[in-house]
Amino acid sequence: MLLVGPPGSGKTYRVLEELEAALAWGWRATLVVPTSSMAEHLQHQLARRGLATAAQAIVPLSRFMEGWTPECREVSAAMAVLLLERALERASIREFEAVAQYPGFHAQLLETIEEFWSAGRKGAPAGPFAQVMAQFEGLLREAGVVHRAQRLRLAASAIRKQKLGPVFFDGFFNFTPVELELLRAVAEAAERILITLPEAGAEDARQALVRLGMSETRLNRRHRQPVEPVVVHGPSPEREIEDVAGRILADREKTGRPFREYGLILRSPELYGPIVETVFERFGIPVRSQRRRALAGHGSIRFLAGLMRLAGGGFDGAEALEVLKLAGSGIGLRPQMDRYEFHLRSELPGQGLEFLLRYAEKFPDVERVLTRLRELAGWPGQSATPHEWAERCVELAGAWFRAPQIEDGVSQEQTLEWRTLGAALRGWAAAAEETSEALELGGTTSAGLGEYLEALEAVLRLTPLHAGDRRRNVVQALTVYEARQWELPVVFVCGLVEKQFPRHHPQNLFFPDAERRRLAGQGWRLLTSADRDREERFLFEIAVTRATEQLYLSFPAQDEAGGEAQESFFLAPWRDRANPSRRVRVREQKPAWRPAPAWLENPASLSDRHRHFGPSALDQYLQCPFLFFAQRTLKLAGPPAKPEDRVDALLKGKVIHLTLARWASEGAGEIRPVFEQVFAEMCEQEGIRLNFPAEALRMQLLDDLERFVEQERQRGLPAGFRPGPPEKEFRFVVEGGAEGPFEVTGRIDRHEISDVGAAVVVDYKYSTKERIQKLIEEHEQGERLQGLLYLLGLERELGLAPAGLVFYGVRQEPSRRGWYVAGMVPPDPDLSEYTAAEFRAMLEGAAERTLAVVREIRAGRVEVAPRDRQVCRTFCPFREVCRVEL
Repeated sequence: MLLVGPPGSGKTYRVLEELEAALAWGWRATLVVPTSSMAEHLQHQLARRGLATAAQAIVPLSRFMEGWTPECREVSAAMAVLLLERALERASIREFEAVAQYPGFHAQLLETIEEFWSAGRKGAPAGPFAQVMAQFEGLLREAGVVHRAQRLRLAASAIRKQKLGPVFFDGFFNFTPVELELLRAVAEAAERILITLPEAGAEDARQALVRLGMSETRLNRRHRQPVEPVVVHGPSPEREIEDVAGRILADREKTGRPFREYGLILRSPELYGPIVETVFERFGIPVRSQRRRALAGHGSIRFLAGLMRLAGGGFDGAEALEVLKLAGSGIGLRPQMDRYEFHLRSELPGQGLEFLLRYAEKFPDVERVLTRLRELAGWPGQSATPHEWAERCVELAGAWFRAPQIEDGVSQEQTLEWRTLGAALRGWAAAAEETSEALELGGTTSAGLGEYLEALEAVLRLTPLHAGDRRRNVVQALTVYEARQWELPVVFVCGLVEKQFPRHHPQNLFFPDAERRRLAGQGWRLLTSADRDREERFLFEIAVTRATEQLYLSFPAQDEAGGEAQESFFLAPWRDRANPSRRVRVREQKPAWRPAPAWLENPASLSDRHRHFGPSALDQYLQCPFLFFAQRTLKLAGPPAKPEDRVDALLKGKVIHLTLARWASEGAGEIRPVFEQVFAEMCEQEGIRLNFPAEALRMQLLDDLERFVEQERQRGLPAGFRPGPPEKEFRFVVEGGAEGPFEVTGRIDRHEISDVGAAVVVDYKYSTKERIQKLIEEHEQGERLQGLLYLLGLERELGLAPAGLVFYGVRQEPSRRGWYVAGMVPPDPDLSEYTAAEFRAMLEGAAERTLAVVREIRAGRVEVAPRDRQVCRTFCPFREVCRVEL
C-alpha cells in the first residue's frame, strides 16, 4: 500500500497505528526510517502511548541493510575520500590536474559518483569522469568494501530468498532507483508493505511503486490547521538565538512546559548549531543538537593529533603552548601553565624539546608533562609501515587517557561527557586503523610521520563522532530533515535568509543541467538544480507544519561575518508582520565577590612610589585610573605577544619614531637606508620572523615615511625657525602641596626654535588624519596632556616661549593638525590660530589638570572608569581583570 499526502496530513500517525496493530497480532513487523535519531524518536512516541517495542521493530535504513548483509563492510566517508585521491592519481586526468588536490573538488566528485551509483545503472557516460569512477571502484574492490548502492542491491537479493512479516517505510522524501530495487524485493517477500511519500517531489518514485501493483491512498486533508507564525528579526544570528532562548524561558515560566516540548529547526546546522549550543548554555537551557560533529573537534582527539603534529614539527615553542593548554595535558588550567606560558612567550620564537624544557625548570608540573614527550622525539626521523603507525597511535592514546568508567549518582551532563570521551577514544583507534588501510591500498608500504599524520587528520575531519545523548527533557535542535517525523507544541525555524533557507544549488561541475536532461532520455535519473530548488520549498513546508501551538520564524539582519543578510523569500506572506528581537539578559546570581572600591583604603605609600610622571602615564590615568594603577603602580605586565602578533601598533610607533629621530640626527637625507637598518634591528630585538606579515608591514611603513619626507621637503621650516635637537629630554619639578613635589619628565620627538626664543613642538603619531583630529579634540577638552606638557617642559627647562603645538600623522596621507600663536609663528593653513592669551590659558589649564591628576593618584583613586571604551577593546591588557562591561 502506498500512502501519499502533504506534511501534517497524518501519514506517520497512520503508520504507527498499523505498526501497533501488527505487533498486537504477534507479527514480526518492522518500521524502516531514514535515520537513527528518527527511529529513537518514534520508539519514544510509542512508549508514551504505552507500547514498548523491541529495538529491531523500528530501525534506520542503514541498519535494515546491515541485517541482511552482515558480511559486507561499507566504505566510510573518510576512506572514500582517501581512496578517491588515489583514484585521481592513478587516472591522471589532464583536465583535473589544476584542481585535483582541493577538498572541495573531491567532495563534488564523490557526490556525483554516488549519484550515478544510486541511479540504478552501472558505470557512467564515457569521459574523464568515468575514468576516475572506474579507478575508484577498482580500489573499493581491492579494499574489500562496498558502497551504499551495492549494499542495497545485495540486501535486495538476500530479502528475495526470505519470508517477511509486515514492513513499513516512513519519513522518506523520495527513493532513488536503487532504493526502489530494495522496495521491490521487500514487496515480494513481505506479508504486507506500507510506504509513505509526500504529495510533491517524489512523482517518479510514486509512479514506479504504482507500476509494482501497489494500491494508492491519498490523504488530502491535514489533521490540524497550520499554526499562524510570529516572524522575528534580530541584528545578528547570536541575537536571533538569544531571542529564542528568552521566549522559551518566558513561555516555561507562564505554562510550565518541559523543555522537550520545544524545538528548533535549522537548515544550516553547521552555522547555527554552535551558536545555539553556546547561547543556550549561557541561559541554562539543555539542548540536544543533531548536527554532525567531526571526530577531529573533540578535545581529546585535538590533543593527541596535536602531540603528533608537535613532534613532526620539531616541537615548535608556540605550537607547544597551544597543545599543552588543551585539557588532555592535565595542566592546561593550572596556574603553573599560565606562568610557564608567560615566561616562554617572551623567549619565542624557539624550537626543540630541550628549548621547552630549559624554561620549565621552575614549573615541575609542566616539566613532568614535557618529559613524557621524549618518547615522541624520535618519531619524525623514523619510517614505519602504516599498520605500525596505527599501533603507535593506539599506544599514545592509552598513555594519556583512560577509558572512562561511568558511575552511579552523577549528573546527566557528566555522564554525557564520559560517554563522549569513550566514543572519541574508540573513534581515534578506528581512524588510525582506517588510515593505515587506505595508505596500504594506495601502495604505501612505508611512511614517515608527516605522511601518515596528514592522512590521519583527513580521516579525523571526515569521521563523525557518535555519542549517545540519552537525556530526555531537553530542547531539540533538529535539522530540517530530522524534523520530518516530529511534532512539538512550540517550534522555532531559524536562519531564514537567502542562500541558507532556501539554499542556492549551483549546477553540477561535471554534468550540468542540460547534460542531465539529455541523460534522462537515456534512462539516467539525475536531479537538476531546479529539482533541488523545488525540494527547498518542500523542506520549508515541512518545517512550518511541525508546530501544534506556537510557531516562530526568525532571521538575522547580518550574517555570521557581519555582512548584510537578505531575508528568505519564503517569508513573503508575512513580511509586513516582522517583529524586532527582544534584548535578553541572563538572570545571573549575585556574585560572591564585590566590585573593587574606587579608592584605596591606605594610600600612604603612593607618594613615595610615584615621584616621577611622564606625559603618557598621565594620559593613561585620564583614560582609566585602574589602567594606570595596574600598569604603573602594581607594575603588572600583560602577556607577551606571540611572534605572529608582535607586528602591532606599538611596534609600528617604535619603528616610526626611531627612524625619524635617526634621520633627523643624520642630516635628513634619504630615509630608506635609515628605515631599513631600524626595521632590521627591531625585528631582531622583538624576535619577529621575516614572513609575509612582516614584509607587508615593512613596505607599508616605508611608503608612509617616503610620503612624509617628500611633504617635509616641500614644506620646509617656518621663516625664522631652526630645528632643535631631536628626541630632546626634559625634566621639571612641580610643587605638589601637602603631598610633596613631583617631577614631570619626557622626551620630545621634534621641536623648532625661532630667533627670538619661541618654540613649536612637533609630535609624530603613526595615525590617520581622523585619529589626529580626535587627538586635537581630546587636548582641547582636557582629556589629554602630553603635547602641552612638552611645551611646559621646554619653557621651564630652557626658557623657550611656547608658540605652537603640531601633531603630525604619518600614516597613509601625512596630516598636520594643532595650534600656533599669532605673531610668534607665521600663519599655517594646517593649524588653528590662537592668541597668546588663549594659548597661555590652555597651558595653564594643562598644568592645573596635571596637579589634580597627581593628587588623585597619590590619594589612591583606582576606579575602573574608562573614558574611551574602544581603547579597552583594542589596547588594554587588563580588561579581563577589571571586568569592565564593554
